[in-house]
Amino acid sequence: MEKKRADQIIEYYTRPMYGFALNKMGNSEEAEELASRIILEVYHVLCHKDDFVDMNSYVFKVAHNVWARYISEKTKKKCELQLDEASSSGHEDGPDKSYIDQETEGTLRREIAYLSKQQREIVVSYYYKQKKIKEIAEELELSEGTVKWNLFDAKKELKTGMKAIRTIGNLGINPIKFLDMGHTGQPGTKGDTRDFLAKVITQNIVYAAYHEPRTIRELSEELGISPVFIEDEVKILEEYGFMECLPGGRYQTQMIIREPSASEEEAFHKLAKEYGKILYEEYYKQFLALEPAIKEIGIYYPDQDFNCLLWTLIPYAIQFFDIPEAYQIESDEVMVYRKDGGKYIAIALLDRPIELSYDQEKYGAMVMTRDDGEDNKVYGWQVGTYWSHRELDWRDNKYSDYVGMMYFVTGQLIESEVTQEIYSRLLEKEYLVRTPEGYKLNVVHVAGKEQMEKLKNLFPKPSDTLRKKLLEYDEKCYKMTKVGHPAHMHKTLRYLAQGRMQHLWPYVFEEMLNQGVLQEPTASQQKAIATLLYTQSEK
Repeated sequence: MEKKRADQIIEYYTRPMYGFALNKMGNSEEAEELASRIILEVYHVLCHKDDFVDMNSYVFKVAHNVWARYISEKTKKKCELQLDEASSSGHEDGPDKSYIDQETEGTLRREIAYLSKQQREIVVSYYYKQKKIKEIAEELELSEGTVKWNLFDAKKELKTGMKAIRTIGNLGINPIKFLDMGHTGQPGTKGDTRDFLAKVITQNIVYAAYHEPRTIRELSEELGISPVFIEDEVKILEEYGFMECLPGGRYQTQMIIREPSASEEEAFHKLAKEYGKILYEEYYKQFLALEPAIKEIGIYYPDQDFNCLLWTLIPYAIQFFDIPEAYQIESDEVMVYRKDGGKYIAIALLDRPIELSYDQEKYGAMVMTRDDGEDNKVYGWQVGTYWSHRELDWRDNKYSDYVGMMYFVTGQLIESEVTQEIYSRLLEKEYLVRTPEGYKLNVVHVAGKEQMEKLKNLFPKPSDTLRKKLLEYDEKCYKMTKVGHPAHMHKTLRYLAQGRMQHLWPYVFEEMLNQGVLQEPTASQQKAIATLLYTQSEK
C-alpha cells in the first residue's frame, strides 16, 4: 500500500485504538503504551499489504493480538519482579500469598512443577504454606543452608521458565507403543516387562531415554507431561532396574528396545535359513538313526511315535552343545537383578507395521523351564513354536502342571473330587488325553537320572567345522543386531547373540518338513508337543 494511503488510515484509527487500549488497561499511561504498539503494528502491515476485505475487522484483530502479547509480556515481568521481591523482603516467612495474581498463577504453578522434587517441596512449603526455613529443614532432614540455597536456585529456575516457551517433544505429539514385551531370564513376583510397562506413559519414558540419557525435565518436555507425573513413574522404573540414574540426574534406559525394520528382518531370515540348513545337514540328520538306541533306554513318548519324539529332541538337544568359546559373557554381567526377585533382560518391540516376504510367526519360539529351584525332583521343559498350536505365554506354563503329571505317572493322582481340578487342567492343556483304556500321558517323560544321562550321551557332538560355522553365525547376528542400538546396550546384545544357533530349530523343522524326514504333529499331539517331563525317581 502507498505510504500516503497508510498514513490516512492510521490517522483515522488513532483515536479508536486509544479508546480500545484505555478500555483494556484501565489507566492512561498503559493505554498510551498499548495504543502506540497497536498503531505501529498496523502501520507495518499496511506498508506491505493492500488487499484488505474488511479494514475495520482487520485492524481490531491486530489490536487484540497486540494486547494479548502485551499482557503476556507484562505477566512475565511481574512474576520476575515478585520473585526478586520475595528474595529481598527480609521476612523469613516470605511474602504474602496474595502477590500471585490471577494472571501469573497458572504460569507460575506450571514452572514450579518443572523444579526438582526437593526444590518443589521447599518452594511450596516456603511460599504457599508460609513455613519457616528452620521448620522446612527439619521436615526434609536438610540443613538450613541447603534450604536457603535451594530457594535461591529455584527462583532462578522459575525466572528462566517464565520466559521460556514450553514446547512438546515428538513423543508428546506422536507417542510410541510397544507391540510385544518379554524377557530373557527369570521373572520376579511382580511379573516381567509387560507388567511394568503396561501403561503408554512408561513405554514412552523408557523409549525417550533409550538412545540418550535425559533428566526428568527433559523427559517431561519430550512427552509433554508435567514432571510431577514423570517423577513417580521414573522412580518405579529405576527401583526395578528398567532405568538407571547417571551423574547429573540423567536417566538411561536399561533394556533392549527393538525397532522393526523390513530390511533387517529379511536379512536375518535369509541368514537363518542358510545356517538352519547347515545345522540340519551337519548335526540333526544324525537324529534320524537314534530310534533303536532311544527305545533301549526306555524313555516314554506318546504312542512310541518317534516322529512325535523328534519334535521335542531337536530343540531340547541343542542346549547341550559343548561350545564354551561361544559364551564369553556371563549372564551376571548383563542380567538385571530386580527388587521382586526377578533376574532378566527386559525386551520390547515397537509397534511399527512392516511388510515381509514371509510369515514371521512361523519362525518365532519360546523356551520355558519349570522346577522347584532346589532338588529338581520334578523338572519341566517346553518350547512353543508355530506348530505347537498353543499360546506362547510363560504365565500359562505352570510348575504345578508338571507336579501333577509326576503324580499321575507314579500312580499317586487318584481321580476323586479332590483331584478333579488337577485332572481338568491337565486335560485342558492336553498333557493328559482320554483313551478307551483310560488316561494317557501326552508328553515325553524321562524317569530318573540314569535315563537322562543315557539320553544326553546319545546326542551327537558337533564337529569342528560345525562349531566354526555356529560361531560365525553368532558374530554375524551380533553385528546386524547392534545397528541402531545405543552403545551402553551393546554388551547385552552381544550376550543375547551367544549361542544364537539355539534359535535356529524352527528353520531346522522347516528344512526337515520340506525334505519329508519329519511330519507335522497329529491333531492329538499339537497342543502338548515339544513338552518334556523329568522326574528324579524311576517309574
